[in-house]
Amino acid sequence: PAVTVRELMTADRRIAQMTSQFTMVRQLLLAFAGLGLFLATLGIYGMIARSVVQRTGEIGIRMALGAAFQDIVRLFLGSGIRVAVAGAAAGTLGALGLAKLLSSVLPAMQTDPAGVVLAAALVLVGIAAAASWLPTRRAGAIQPADALRAD
Repeated sequence: PAVTVRELMTADRRIAQMTSQFTMVRQLLLAFAGLGLFLATLGIYGMIARSVVQRTGEIGIRMALGAAFQDIVRLFLGSGIRVAVAGAAAGTLGALGLAKLLSSVLPAMQTDPAGVVLAAALVLVGIAAAASWLPTRRAGAIQPADALRAD
């Protein structure tokens, strides 16, 4: 009874106050992850679009020699997906290694993020496939005569 109470607050408010830094860090990391995803999508789109522009003559020759739309799609979409799979594999290995390092520094951290990391890698590969689709579709619509005249 002789102890004075300086800060009287509910347990919910106290927990929110104690975890506010973690919430802010989580929101900041989420914002950076979203920005990174957007930049990766834009980069893959740009890479495939540039490749289509540079290889317009080749596409025209392929189509003039009988290549079907599916062949051109397979060529460029496969290129974008291969890059995405390689990046996702490297990122997955890096994320798992970093998780192991962080779990040794922060023992309270979850130490088995494999499911989350693999799901994120699959989402990234899916987004890369979607980002590759528009330039790939444009490559398949190239007319052989127009492509050969452009060179």
